Formats: sequence, C-alpha cells, structure tokens
Amino acid sequence: MTNLLVISTSLCIFAYVIPSVIKYIVGWFFAESREEQNTRKEIIRLEQEMSSISMVDEFARYTKIQRQHTKLRENFKNQVSARVSARAKAQLFFIYSARAFNIEELYWANYSNFQGLVMVIMMMLYRSEPVMILPKGALWPLDKILSWPSTYEDSISLAMWMSITTLVTKTT
Repeated sequence: MTNLLVISTSLCIFAYVIPSVIKYIVGWFFAESREEQNTRKEIIRLEQEMSSISMVDEFARYTKIQRQHTKLRENFKNQVSARVSARAKAQLFFIYSARAFNIEELYWANYSNFQGLVMVIMMMLYRSEPVMILPKGALWPLDKILSWPSTYEDSISLAMWMSITTLVTKTT
C-alpha cells in the first residue's frame, strides 16, 4: 500500500517538475560563453572609443573603428542566435522526450505514452486496492466517492488519488 502511494504520487508529480528542471539544466549548459563575454566587452570598448573620437576631425580612424564595431556586433549577434537556437532545440527535445512519460496527457487523453501505459496497468491491477486507509469517519461525507472503485471503507482508491494528486500538482 505504501509503495502504491509513493509510485502513483511520483508519477503524477513527474509530469510537472521535469520540464522546469530541464529548462534550468539546459539553460545552465547553454549559458553565455567566455568568447561571447569577451566580444561583448570589446563591443562596449569600441563604442566608448567611438564616442570619444570626433567624426569630423578623425574620419579615417572613426570609420575604421566603426567597421570593427559593426563586424564584431554582427559576429556577436550570430554567436548569440546560434546559442539561443541550440538551447531552444535542446529544451524542446528534452521536454518532449520527458512528455513521452507524461502522466497528465496519458491519464486524461491518449494512453499511448509509456507513463500512461504504466498508469493504466496500475489502475487495472490495483483498482480494488486502497492507496491509504484512514480512521472511520475521517472522510465523511466523501468516503464513498474517494474510495470508489475500491471496496474498503474510509479509504482513498488509486483512481481518486491520481485525480487529487494531478489536480493539486497542476494548481501549485
């Protein structure tokens, strides 16, 4: 009974926690590199140097610095877009891979995912087993609803526990 509680709760929470964890880890792996930081510093240095030079008096020097600045800025923009694109692709890949094990979509909708299959099998095997049994009268007036389809009095069935866990996880 305790194993059933832990496994079913873990499967419900898994669907909502994993995408956040994946986004954090992928964001950490695709953080700004040293090269990008150095390029950003160089761009700022060139902008400061351009602002200190008179364009009219030192036109050749100013245009040389401006070309350098434009080239660096374009290079930096390409680096950042490549990094952001790679991060987005990795996030999508890992999040949708994790959704292959997603309980919510499977439990309520399409039963084709692995986690949903596990939940359906658990529901079939343990439909008459309670997830937890409480003292007499603790669940009144909802005791019949919460124990359905189980036959135990004052208990919470797997189906109801999955519904409650999914609802609570979704709202928090």
